[in-house]
Amino acid sequence: MPTPTSLDPNTVRRRIQFFRVWIASNAENVPRRLDPAPLCNTVREIHESADRYWTDRDETETTSWLHDPTHDDRLILATIKRKDLPLIEEDGVSERLELAVGKGIAEAIHVRFFANNVVGAEYNDRGPRLPRLKYFLGSKRAETYRAMQIVPLLDEDTRGRLAGLRNVSLVEFTIARPTLEGVGDNGHYMQDLRNLFDVAEAGVLEISMRPKKQGEKLDTPAARAFVETMLDNQQTASALSKMAVRGSTQLSRRRQPSTYWGIASLTISGFCG
Repeated sequence: MPTPTSLDPNTVRRRIQFFRVWIASNAENVPRRLDPAPLCNTVREIHESADRYWTDRDETETTSWLHDPTHDDRLILATIKRKDLPLIEEDGVSERLELAVGKGIAEAIHVRFFANNVVGAEYNDRGPRLPRLKYFLGSKRAETYRAMQIVPLLDEDTRGRLAGLRNVSLVEFTIARPTLEGVGDNGHYMQDLRNLFDVAEAGVLEISMRPKKQGEKLDTPAARAFVETMLDNQQTASALSKMAVRGSTQLSRRRQPSTYWGIASLTISGFCG
């Protein structure tokens, strides 16, 4: 009987989460396409300097270096732990792990840049989350990276689950300013979205649509049609980074509240050793 992948000592499993990254807006206030080469070069310069760590208010240190100097589309992001270290044990005796001055435990994640501003980051429960890259770079190169935005990529299951929702009470989404020409109005929602971008002069919007009074619901057919329009259109779907829709579903003769959203992710397996 074959050994399950999760138990095979020669196989490693990694969960990869996907995000969309916007570095800055151009003169028209539209987020521009990410070129990972300058970003990776900045990481290399910082790592080679003496000022290679960013320390937050909790005194957690974060640093980054290139995964492979021959590639300009991948890097390592790491949290460095120098205090509150784990215990070590020998012959039933435990003691606090001690490290030499200047050394620390590196909890790292691998980061890979793809087309269309998409970034994949390995999930490590004890390691940093990808948004820390913004604060790390912003602390070193504020003029370029302080306006950096890293947002979770939409989980495509959102659209499939939308069909089963009734009595929609909340629609939340994060969207970069897309080219909205040719996208159907589908009622007033899409036109309102166009107007909001113009009035706010924003490159990225975080929008929450709720009924006017607590306990009421949105116009469910219109809300569903609006969300489906955004997900069906390539221009708006590529600009979305998060979508949350809250409503109720019919389960066991009772209506249960449900919220569907999430970070797009996958699990990969490979052989080691």
